[in-house]
Amino acid sequence: MLKQPSPQYKTLSLLSLIGLLLFIAFQLVQSIQLPQGFTIATDESSAKKQWEKEMLQDPTTGTIPEGIRYKELAFLNNYPRTANKRGNDWRLRGPWNVGGRTRSMAIDILDENHFIAGAVSGGLWQTKDGGQTWKKVSAPNGHPGFVSIAQDKRPGYEKIWYALSGEIYGTSASGTGAFFLGDGAFRSLDNGETWQSLGATAGGNADGFSVNFQGGWRIVTSPADGAVYMATYGSVYRSVDSGNSWTAVVGNGNTSYFTDVAVSKSGIAYAAFSQSNGTPGFYRSIDGINWTNITPANFTENNRSVIEIDPNNENIVYFLTEMEKTSPYAVGTANYEGVLEYVSLLRYTYQNGNGSPTSGGGRYDNLSANLPTTGIGPFDLFNCQGGYDLCIRVLPGNSNIIFIGGTNLYRNTNAFNTATSNKQIGGYGVGTALPFFTIYPNHHPDQHDVYFSASNPKIIFSVSDGGIKKTNDALASTVNWQDISLGYVTTQCYTVNIDEKNKGDKRMMVGLQDNGNFVTLNDHPQQAWRMPVNGDGAFGYISGTNDFWVTSIQLGRIVKMKLDDRGNMVRRRRIDPAGKSKNDYAFINPFCVDPNDENFMYLPIGRKLYRLDNLTQIPINNNYSQLADAWKEIGEISTANIVSSNNDTTYARISCLAASNSPANILYLGTNNQEIYRVENANSANPVFIKTSTLRLPPRANVNDIAIDPDDANKVLVCYSNYGVQSLVYSTDGGQNWYFAGGTLESSNNPSGSPASVRSVAILKTANGRKYFAGTSIGLFSTDSINTQINLTDWAQESPGLIGANIVTDIKVRHQDGFVAAATHGNGVFESYYTSVQQPVTSAIQLIANAIYPIPTSGELNYAFTTGGEANILLQIMNMSGQLVYRKSLGLHIAGSFNYSVNLSHLRSGMYFLGLFDADRNQGAVQKIMIAH
Repeated sequence: MLKQPSPQYKTLSLLSLIGLLLFIAFQLVQSIQLPQGFTIATDESSAKKQWEKEMLQDPTTGTIPEGIRYKELAFLNNYPRTANKRGNDWRLRGPWNVGGRTRSMAIDILDENHFIAGAVSGGLWQTKDGGQTWKKVSAPNGHPGFVSIAQDKRPGYEKIWYALSGEIYGTSASGTGAFFLGDGAFRSLDNGETWQSLGATAGGNADGFSVNFQGGWRIVTSPADGAVYMATYGSVYRSVDSGNSWTAVVGNGNTSYFTDVAVSKSGIAYAAFSQSNGTPGFYRSIDGINWTNITPANFTENNRSVIEIDPNNENIVYFLTEMEKTSPYAVGTANYEGVLEYVSLLRYTYQNGNGSPTSGGGRYDNLSANLPTTGIGPFDLFNCQGGYDLCIRVLPGNSNIIFIGGTNLYRNTNAFNTATSNKQIGGYGVGTALPFFTIYPNHHPDQHDVYFSASNPKIIFSVSDGGIKKTNDALASTVNWQDISLGYVTTQCYTVNIDEKNKGDKRMMVGLQDNGNFVTLNDHPQQAWRMPVNGDGAFGYISGTNDFWVTSIQLGRIVKMKLDDRGNMVRRRRIDPAGKSKNDYAFINPFCVDPNDENFMYLPIGRKLYRLDNLTQIPINNNYSQLADAWKEIGEISTANIVSSNNDTTYARISCLAASNSPANILYLGTNNQEIYRVENANSANPVFIKTSTLRLPPRANVNDIAIDPDDANKVLVCYSNYGVQSLVYSTDGGQNWYFAGGTLESSNNPSGSPASVRSVAILKTANGRKYFAGTSIGLFSTDSINTQINLTDWAQESPGLIGANIVTDIKVRHQDGFVAAATHGNGVFESYYTSVQQPVTSAIQLIANAIYPIPTSGELNYAFTTGGEANILLQIMNMSGQLVYRKSLGLHIAGSFNYSVNLSHLRSGMYFLGLFDADRNQGAVQKIMIAH
């Protein structure tokens, strides 16, 4: 939503008002043209880009290490697994009813209630009941980002599925330059239950972009012969052995950033390439091996194209393209601020021969003038943000009805032969405008694809940055959508907030990338969360008196709210200080409220710190003007700006802050240039700013989070989020001395990879002392003590089977009952308790003996079980000697009864034990079985 293109390429940040994309030089690698120093085309505004760069860059080089995701996952895979420390029960909290950014799904041709979806940073998920319930089917530590999914449609082969990884336009999960490089294609042979990497497309160079498979666009299968096609950076590949080997069939050697591929029912293939040093344009092949260039004459300056073969007449093919600039093939359109981009819609009709237009084998009709480039409001115009959100689909059974998507979803009922037949049916609210823009009811902006029900094509599914939506009648005058992302927990969190004072309080608020701020008032796993404020959700606060909430969105806009007993906003009041513009703030700008007195709220803006002394008294009166004459400037840091070797200046700012509990009125401020300040008497007329020692603090590095001991404000744990630095430091004397605390998280004894980026820290007071937490780019870690003598603190991974390698962006704790909430950038929020105040929720797995059959079995064995709570279920088959002979992860299950089957025909005849275990709690149930061939 609210994404704006830059003059050359278009950026993709939700609610961001400035755009910037960088493409860098491409050079030859290993005889094919591939990008070196490859920088992703991201979905960030310039403010967000700068914020993420400061957060993650190696201070020595000023860049984010290329391929860092491979290296840190290698580090994790070799991390010691001894004594995993976890709460009484980790569970996925939600948001249950908010889907995250999703580029692709596929519907099972044998069972249209079964479909598989891929989130761009939340893994692969499947549903078997039409979206009523979802289960994550990719591994917790597996590749998290998927862009395209396909099923083998040949009779007898339908259990074979493919998924392509590597979003290279729009990614944000690890920040600019630290994106999730793809690991090629993945395959499932058991109808989506388990997935394995295809070795022929995996294993790119960990040091950077080295093979085309690391950047993916589309994977499709041919219903005619089962061939698999994969559109990647630069090339289209083909496999005729179910993905075991691949051949570049068109585009080999290209540096085409954007590619696409489509295959008709009879096996005719089409491909599209953007401008490059190779051969841009459109191509056609009847055998997948020999390709004809069918690009129309003088069709240049094309960026991303998407292809749709008319399912009713495969001689007709549509190419929807975002263009670099105006041309006879393109029309101009505009985003909500009037910034132009250019789009093209061409209809190709195959006539004879090889289909080349130059020989009369094919004809093009330019339909661009009929695209929906006019509307009532500034959000109504067709805009695809540089091709980030771009799709086109023809209705099966009626070639006149075509759906196209950009930020909005549109329907044309005359095959785009006229513009008067256009209707907006999704995305933004029709006619909406700033500042209080609306969303099309139950839908979401930023469309990535549309899918049709086989039994009734009027039933369509829409995937977007808001997950997955469904309508039962896409042809209605007003299309009614329903969200079927319920339980598809793939949201990307910046922050999580809880009531940090009252034992047992269930309220929670998360700030989500692209999806606003969401709140919940109870901890039921299927509670519907509510969104009181839209935007890129940022920092927040939940009042301990239940009188008010404070939330913010990107670039410093802050709101005090009153919610009803269901989480709906009753009233609000904007409270960020008057006289400040969005350019004064960091993209995600922190604030904090004094834990001892809710009247005092502290807000850094650049180098300066401001204080509000009457937060509780400010009336919530629906005034959306900035707050005048209330904020006081109480100090300024003296930290120096950073000037790079090429004279670029990074201006010093306060990057994070934390307020003490005991003694009160002490703040710690972190900066984006190494330094940490202690502020004493923070609530007084003249607070004292004390620069702490910089000994052992990494120069030019970004302080991302600070945790203060609840009983002693001299004890403080700090994390630096950059790669290439000692990330964790600890002080017992208010910053006079600092001790390295990274220990095993930064161990040189793990040569297989590189240490992670540490994003968040927390200190929890427990009955036995302290529990220290570190949220990293490879999961959540904890320790019972910090070794201040030598840097040997032993950090253990929390919940490797559930939280896994998720990027943990924020941690909140409550000392009164040991509650811990960990926010991730891909799978929402996880929670646990670390005291006996709340008893653990047992999974209580029970095998149902009379539902295990046939016994004996010669092949397929059916089994059933129940679980009393959320459990990450692991199936294991052991022989009578206790040796493990079969293992399969069944994924996360909520409480209920479940039925499965497993094929054991590969095992020898004999007696075995079938065991089901909760991977996180070491609980389970075992049943003896017999195999007889």
